[in-house]
Amino acid sequence: LGGKCCVIDTEQHSIRRYSRSFAPWDFDILPLTDYGVDDYLKAIDECIEERYDVIVVDTATKLWGSKGGLCETAEEHAQNKPGTIQLGWNRAKNQAKRVIEEYAKAPCHLIYTFRSAGEYEKEGGKFKMVGERIDFAKGVEYESNVLVWMNVEHSARIDVRGSEPVDIVKPSLDDFKRIFADFETGDNTNAVVFENPVNRVKTADVKD
Repeated sequence: LGGKCCVIDTEQHSIRRYSRSFAPWDFDILPLTDYGVDDYLKAIDECIEERYDVIVVDTATKLWGSKGGLCETAEEHAQNKPGTIQLGWNRAKNQAKRVIEEYAKAPCHLIYTFRSAGEYEKEGGKFKMVGERIDFAKGVEYESNVLVWMNVEHSARIDVRGSEPVDIVKPSLDDFKRIFADFETGDNTNAVVFENPVNRVKTADVKD
């Protein structure tokens, strides 16, 4: 997508390990060590202030399922106020939606990564795994122009809004360049990929 890029990194600086893979393109790193709603909103505000052309959020799942995330908050609400579990979960979903909507307002290309989780259905008194889903509030996939499902072999199903899904075995950089070519008009591109902000770090600073 080009331009000035920042990665909001929730994975304990793991993005540094990929810096050489993306050479010669430098990107900034904004580590996120707390995963509440305000923490994610503060991170995007800082990126917008710095006028980034591309923002990568790796991973948005921490907002939903990590310690201090929305799921934990919903469960604590149910424990403190018995009989209100649905109210707690509804609030968590609304908060997740609020964060995604605020990120979507960013005047740049926006890429999220999410972890995946099993999708289960009850059958004969037992739960059976029937597929996978995004480990986040339901419906987030509809907020994106491009949805990329990656498996452990790095093969992908790429679903561009308004087009038929395309399966690619180990997609290359050129594959993604072709996919995103239609979005190189200045409009926001929100892509989803399965899988307290502090000092910003250039990838050049972590190269040997």
